[in-house]
Amino acid sequence: MSTLRNIILLISLVVFLFSHAEQANHKERNIAIQGKVIDNASRLGIKDTIHVEAISIDSTLLAQADCNVFYNKYPDETSIFNPFRLIVTTPDNKIILKLSHPDYKTAYIPVSLDKPALDLGDIPIRKLTRFEKTHNLQEVTVTASIVQFVNKGDTVSFNADAFNLDQGSMLDALIEQLPGAEINEQGQIHVNGQFIDKLMLNGKDFFKDNQLVLMRNLPAYAVKNIKIYEEASTVSKVLGKNAQDGAKKDPLVMDLILKKSYKASWIANAEAGAGSNHRYRGRAFATGYSSAVRLGAYAFLNNINETRNPGRSGTWTPTSSRKGITSTKEGGIDYQLSSKDSKFDFNGSAITSYRHQDDNSRASTENFLTTGSQYSRNWTDIVKRDLKLSTNHTIELKPTIGSNYGSKLNLSLSYQDNKADISEATANFKTNPGNPTDLKEQLTAGFPEDLDIINKYLHSSRSKSKDLLFNWDFNTTFKINSQHGLSILGNGNFNKGNFRDNDNSLLQTISSPATITKRENPKEYHSYQYWLGMRFVWKPDYRWTISPSYGFCHW
Repeated sequence: MSTLRNIILLISLVVFLFSHAEQANHKERNIAIQGKVIDNASRLGIKDTIHVEAISIDSTLLAQADCNVFYNKYPDETSIFNPFRLIVTTPDNKIILKLSHPDYKTAYIPVSLDKPALDLGDIPIRKLTRFEKTHNLQEVTVTASIVQFVNKGDTVSFNADAFNLDQGSMLDALIEQLPGAEINEQGQIHVNGQFIDKLMLNGKDFFKDNQLVLMRNLPAYAVKNIKIYEEASTVSKVLGKNAQDGAKKDPLVMDLILKKSYKASWIANAEAGAGSNHRYRGRAFATGYSSAVRLGAYAFLNNINETRNPGRSGTWTPTSSRKGITSTKEGGIDYQLSSKDSKFDFNGSAITSYRHQDDNSRASTENFLTTGSQYSRNWTDIVKRDLKLSTNHTIELKPTIGSNYGSKLNLSLSYQDNKADISEATANFKTNPGNPTDLKEQLTAGFPEDLDIINKYLHSSRSKSKDLLFNWDFNTTFKINSQHGLSILGNGNFNKGNFRDNDNSLLQTISSPATITKRENPKEYHSYQYWLGMRFVWKPDYRWTISPSYGFCHW
């Protein structure tokens, strides 16, 4: 019994000592905890307030604080830091720190309370992607009104469905309804007096040598939005907008955003017509999309002197119409290849156009003089033929947000072959010669005195010209760090051509022999030039940008 009693006393003593040790271990303590929150990608501070909570293992809130924004010296993003300090009162040896911000993934950091004061140093948190963000919306009331346009920062976005158009209208009709928009005869667009440098389709170039292709052939019903903004250059995308060369302004673009149902499909339309005296008109257009490829083609021909659609803007007058008969034949293709991540883009187009103008005029005049009437006849025949070929191609390694590198190369080539033949015959008579069908041939062959001719003037000219032009430019920009960057730039062109003009004239009167004049004016030319250089960009803080450059050129 004594042995059993001793064992029970020993066990009671151990339990008593253990319970006192546990009570000592669970005594509440005040622990000071501090640290700094940073972005895990940039390793810099965050320009906003971050909420910090200390939570026990059983999710009890122990303490909380806001991690405010401080600057080391200047209000620059490289000197931001977000410190926090908490006093946690708890008997536990472990707690959890909860770091929350609307734009960052909520972080849970386990902390061991093994010291009375803890410095956790830099604590990185990850920024949410746009797909991870959630937005809690308040209750809204939807009405049936449609807003024509909204301003989003520097971008003006027009809702195409807010404009009333005739059925079958093309893009030009939609653009002309935009507030302050105008389209001139050459297809140039002005909005509130500002010139639109580029017309784009879903953020990409499309027949950039001839934007009339889009305006005349893209159905207005396929467009969802029209955005107007300044397109950032490669330098601006990599180094920031304030790093752009002050002498070069970012181009103002009009970007056409297609409706979702037309972004991965084909759009095609065509029309044809014919009339009396062998008049005709035809047009066809097609473009197709996939996730990485876009193809487009068009053709246009007519012999009704059409160069644009008259009457819609109210600026067309009969005097602006071409004289004679002008036949136009034009066609082109456009392509675009993009990588799946949209970082690489290869696009280009090729356009061919041929125009034939035939202008014939006849004039019969009677001049009433004191000595009697004098009669004159005039024949003018003009034939012009213009051929133009153009192609351009762009290769671009697109910088995205946070990229340290971007590059773009543009190549373009154009060729023109123009010919013109002009013949003119004028004669004055004492008596009315009438209008015999062979009168011009008689004047050309000789001096028909039996028609009481006073004088005659014959003139003919023939001109030919050819021109070849090649252009190139490139821009490669590197971001060294948050304050420094480097751009390597270059551009150049090569031009070669010739011009030949033959001019013959004959003047003869009844009392003098014929005076014949012949002139020939041949001319050949060629030129080239190029420029290469580099720019170093230094941004000591958000207020200043220092950008020395060096380059050389030759021509």
